[in-house]
Amino acid sequence: MSNPSKRDCKRALASWSCANDDCANKWTGLTWILIEKYRNRIPAQELVNGDYIQQKCKRCDNENNELTEYKPFVIEKLIYVDEVGGNKWYRVFGEWDCSNCEKGWTSSYTWISLQKYEDDIPASNLNSPADYFGQDCKDCDNADTKLVNYRHLFRRRNNKRKRPHLSNLCEKCKNRQAKCQQHGSY
Repeated sequence: MSNPSKRDCKRALASWSCANDDCANKWTGLTWILIEKYRNRIPAQELVNGDYIQQKCKRCDNENNELTEYKPFVIEKLIYVDEVGGNKWYRVFGEWDCSNCEKGWTSSYTWISLQKYEDDIPASNLNSPADYFGQDCKDCDNADTKLVNYRHLFRRRNNKRKRPHLSNLCEKCKNRQAKCQQHGSY
């Protein structure tokens, strides 16, 4: 069976075992698992080919290997532990909409509950302030905005200048002791 499309998958950190008896190599690496299987926490042993993207063994080049375990892909330095309540937050790339002027924007300083991120809860099922830190609209100064989508934050691979973080519009920067630039730098 062929590998699924990455569009239909969630990225995960996976443990692998080479299926070639003469090799017995074991390794850890990133893979992609079908979103429905990932969200339902189907154990690796119950997944079949086609539920995830296979990895080739680097020792013997075997292409049909056993996925033994997987867990959410989380980068430790993107975690912020709130001094106020001890809650853990995870920095992601977010897409936002303003309910007042209907403007939309993106932000690489979007923070959601680490547990909600690990459980892959869609943005439409998240509520501010319990599940994410809000952002005010810079065009109309409205605080009634909504996180409409989010995804894992990846490091920039080019030298393109990034826009500055507008901390005066960020709920985390305004209401917490720690500003966004102090945590989760890439």
